[in-house]
Amino acid sequence: MELNEVKELWLSAFPESSHPLDTKRFIRYAIELAKVNGSLDHAEMEARGISPHRIEEYQRQYEFLRDVLAVLDER
Repeated sequence: MELNEVKELWLSAFPESSHPLDTKRFIRYAIELAKVNGSLDHAEMEARGISPHRIEEYQRQYEFLRDVLAVLDER
């Protein structure tokens, strides 16, 4: 699936939620974003109704996932 597609699936659902399905949507997006060494668009996230606190959480989660993927690629 294309990067913009997984981003839209995540943002158009319930990005403020911590439900496992919503978490998986974010993880799918974060993996695709990490593949292109991208960064989260905080302005877009805020425009979609994600709170500043949640944006910070997503940023930490994304950075961790990106680092995990980099370590796995080194194997």
